[in-house]
Amino acid sequence: MRGDEVEQAYEGGADVLSGVRQPITAYAQEHGLTVLEPAFQAIRQAVAVPRERPERLVAGLDAIVAELKASGFVAASLERAGQVATVPQD
Repeated sequence: MRGDEVEQAYEGGADVLSGVRQPITAYAQEHGLTVLEPAFQAIRQAVAVPRERPERLVAGLDAIVAELKASGFVAASLERAGQVATVPQD
């Protein structure tokens, strides 16, 4: 669930809420609910390009993404956006 959907669902009689951790946690804190630990899923992001692109382009994009992760750029961007997330270095 997105943040704007949480209250609608719970106030509508839902017995259980599941969704993005931050809005669920915020709602739970405000309304005396318990958030179960640990999280049961991690959302992994991906990049896709058309199949007809040259392999060197794909390799270059892969290298750029790896560098953005390794340099801390991705983690800093998420933090600036108010997101709490870990960035795997795989």
